[in-house]
Amino acid sequence: MIMRLVKPQGLKQAADRKPEHPAPIRKRLIDSVEPGDTVAIVTPHGSWLKGRAVMRTKDGDGWVLNGGGRHGTPLLAYDSNCCGVRKRKT
Repeated sequence: MIMRLVKPQGLKQAADRKPEHPAPIRKRLIDSVEPGDTVAIVTPHGSWLKGRAVMRTKDGDGWVLNGGGRHGTPLLAYDSNCCGVRKRKT
């Protein structure tokens, strides 16, 4: 007697399955920043600071902000500490 293995109708192998929903592309808030925008960040101590975006950081993942003051206090905004972005007036 020869027995054949039959795959149950309702099951598919992992290679046959297509993902039901594609993984959503998460748009980072820091990617929407342009020079001249006002960016709000939170410090490790929990205080909120605002500054004007001046230029990208050397590694390209963040922005250098001008925090104001007499000499323009430098601040760094990354995806991990960026809380809000207000676009500059055109």
